[in-house]
Amino acid sequence: MSSIVERTFDVTIIILHVAYVAVVVGLLDRKPEYLINVDFWLKVFMAVFLIVRFNPFTSVKFTEFDRKVVFGTGLFLFTVTIVNNYLQTYIESLKKNIRTVFGADK
Repeated sequence: MSSIVERTFDVTIIILHVAYVAVVVGLLDRKPEYLINVDFWLKVFMAVFLIVRFNPFTSVKFTEFDRKVVFGTGLFLFTVTIVNNYLQTYIESLKKNIRTVFGADK
């Protein structure tokens, strides 16, 4: 059972990273609102997973898988936060430049 959970976690993380990179790079043409929704639900999912897995009412022995989950979640949250802030700034700057070029800011 444990190996199924670990395999599912590994595959899910790989799929999420590939999809997120595809959205950021522009391979998947989506609106910024889509990225905000994905970001929100991923953070909620990760928070619930960590709360359930490491709640103080159970005694859990910290395993190598737990170490991987915590590190992966922390790294993903850090990366998503930084990338989203950069993208929002970049998109707003791009919109402003387009308005300026086409004279729509008058």
